[in-house]
Amino acid sequence: MSTKRSLLIDNGIKRFILWIVGALVVTLVLYSNQLLLILTKAAHMLSGTFERDYAVYPMAGLFFVAVFLMLRYPDLHKILENERTFRSSPLTRAVGLILIIAPLFIPQLFDDPMITSTVAVIIVWYGVSLSINPSTLKMLFPYALMFLASVLTPRPLTSLFGGPLAVISSILTESFLKFINVPIVRTDTAFQILRPGDSLNIDISPDCSSIYSITVFLLLCGLMHIDLRKKLAFTLKFATAGTVVLIILNAFRLSTLMWAGYSYGPEALWDLHKWIGYAIFIGFYLVVLVVYLGSSRLTRTTVSRVVDKSVNQ
Repeated sequence: MSTKRSLLIDNGIKRFILWIVGALVVTLVLYSNQLLLILTKAAHMLSGTFERDYAVYPMAGLFFVAVFLMLRYPDLHKILENERTFRSSPLTRAVGLILIIAPLFIPQLFDDPMITSTVAVIIVWYGVSLSINPSTLKMLFPYALMFLASVLTPRPLTSLFGGPLAVISSILTESFLKFINVPIVRTDTAFQILRPGDSLNIDISPDCSSIYSITVFLLLCGLMHIDLRKKLAFTLKFATAGTVVLIILNAFRLSTLMWAGYSYGPEALWDLHKWIGYAIFIGFYLVVLVVYLGSSRLTRTTVSRVVDKSVNQ
């Protein structure tokens, strides 16, 4: 019995618990406002309140990173089992301590509080892991890097490609609306919906061009690629096809909104606008997970061998 109990609390489990507890304590003590914002927004969404007061896509990225890290727990556990004493890798631990306090000095780096909060949480949790378990440096770095890229790139990408993508979305949306006989007049990205007795004017801005949902999808592809060790060519083809599908889905979303505005008035359009994007894109992400996971031929045994090799080097 004592042997079984000792196996349940081996060094890997102890190190993992120490990381989770340490990260929670640091977050609660130093970054309670950021954590509160994330939890409050999550609670609002779970209760059916979809106010667009803050960006939501960072929360989706945070959720996917957490899920895929939990899927990699067996691999993480093997790394933590081989963790050395608390005096090992002093440079890596020092970097971890710097990351823990870094968000304190850049509280207003981003104009959206949700971006600031999620970035702070990711950096702090990674920093705590490095300061306690420096051997997790290589395993956790891609997750932190991909999350930061998915959160920080949408704004500049929207500035660069949002305009052309908005035009493409407008053309597709016009096709959908004509197919269902909604009378419209389109000028570039501006729509005039000809309702009986009046008209409704809608403009598809670069922010409505699906770039935010695309970056979350690309993060998901990156996480699945790391988890399943698929060939890079397959992942790139999958990501390209999914991006095209997302652009089409976004046009479907926009045409549905305009149809609602034509049929039931502007209030119906804006009420639907609060939640239809979440329904469509979350459904898409779930389908992506099922398709990608179903296409995998690599087993967990193969992945574990790769981890064993990296640990023993």
